[in-house]
Amino acid sequence: MHLINNKYLKEYSPIPLNYNMDEVKNYIGIAEDIWIKPLIGEEQYDELIEQIEAETITEENQTLLLAIYPLLGFATVYEALPFITYHFSEVGATKGKSENSDSIDIKELNYLQQHLREQVVFRQKMFREWLEQYAGNYPLIPPTDCSCICGKNNKEKGVPFIYGTPKKYKTLN
Repeated sequence: MHLINNKYLKEYSPIPLNYNMDEVKNYIGIAEDIWIKPLIGEEQYDELIEQIEAETITEENQTLLLAIYPLLGFATVYEALPFITYHFSEVGATKGKSENSDSIDIKELNYLQQHLREQVVFRQKMFREWLEQYAGNYPLIPPTDCSCICGKNNKEKGVPFIYGTPKKYKTLN
């Protein structure tokens, strides 16, 4: 079970409406682990999952989910992108090809990945601001000024610790 379903993922991400979501759904959990859980904490995350599974989502948590979706939608695509473009098979890593189009080259992939990352970091910043504004409504969300999972106050905000500090990347903070 995830915080977002296919309908909302398509609505809050650059995924086309007719896209085969089977290629992306495995990356929702990864995006949640990297981009959402460090912001809302395990307790709040678990409460959301429990309420989604029981179909008893409180009004506050419905609002929280709607605030999470723009970040989670783009974060999911960002995490899935390399694996959508390239596939692993018995012969190794290969470029995926469709009947009508060629896959993008590595330069185009890097551009797209950088653009998605900028979108994710911007949406993360907006979500953080929203969380600060409505923190009183969500007592399970731990106060933090850093999105990393290490618990330290890193200077490079907006970039999860799991990725380290990119050399050429500037945050939008």
